Amino acid sequence: MQEIVDAFYIAGRTEDRQRLEEALWSREAVYSTGLGYGFAIPHCKTEAVTADSVGVLKLTQPIDWGSVDSEPVSMIILMAVREPQIANRHLQVLSELAKKIMNEEFRGHLLAVENAHDMATYLAQQLEISLH
Repeated sequence: MQEIVDAFYIAGRTEDRQRLEEALWSREAVYSTGLGYGFAIPHCKTEAVTADSVGVLKLTQPIDWGSVDSEPVSMIILMAVREPQIANRHLQVLSELAKKIMNEEFRGHLLAVENAHDMATYLAQQLEISLH
């Protein structure tokens, strides 16, 4: 998670890396966000982000994430939304993402994407979210 948090910092999405990472780990402590199929979706609501943000990390070596299927995780899709969040839109996006990860074609497309722009465009289209 630290790698994605650092990327958020570099992109100007957070000025407080430590607070953001703590919010993510606090949420993870409630229960694992390892959904299965090699995917994890850590997420949090925090004032530590300057804007709602999604980060994706493909791991070269899968890691244990305590996933529901006990399989290691090879892709992390991290969501950090600004608190307060109006109308819990992030829960709708999170739910939609979790449903889509159950679809083999969607997972295959995510794993095949080779650059950040294409990944952002695909996720924005599939989840009906803005890239800004």
